[in-house]
Amino acid sequence: MDFWEPYISDDWPQTQPDTEGREFDWFCLDQAGHVGVFCSAGSGPVPEAVFQGGVERYNELLAFLSAREQLGAELVFNGRENYQDWERYAKYGLYAFDFQDVHRSSAKKRHGYDLIYRPKQPLMASELPEDLRAALLVVGVVFGEGNLVPTEQLSSR
Repeated sequence: MDFWEPYISDDWPQTQPDTEGREFDWFCLDQAGHVGVFCSAGSGPVPEAVFQGGVERYNELLAFLSAREQLGAELVFNGRENYQDWERYAKYGLYAFDFQDVHRSSAKKRHGYDLIYRPKQPLMASELPEDLRAALLVVGVVFGEGNLVPTEQLSSR
């Protein structure tokens, strides 16, 4: 899927195994009402509740983001790759995470999603239309309090 293009309904994953081996970006809220995006890198865990939101809500959120003004973003991850996609998400107000464990040896795995970019002005749940806000999973962390969301924190509300 190209960045910001609607997700094709026939290709929408129904379960975690449907995302294995392909990039899947998913969205959620934290305990403080910030919006985050998690890029699975083809092997990162995706909570089952994400699939229940459906492709319509997913595409609605992409359209909502596209209509927003871009603001500043801060790179917080110390890596050597091109993080342009994460920067773009962050400029629209999202905390942008990636499953970097896919690139790590077993001994260096962090068992979570690493924060890549932090928005200068976070998008808050209260700014979302009610149907979008209600469709998003709420995870048990606050995104700005650290640079890792452990996989065990990615359970349903």
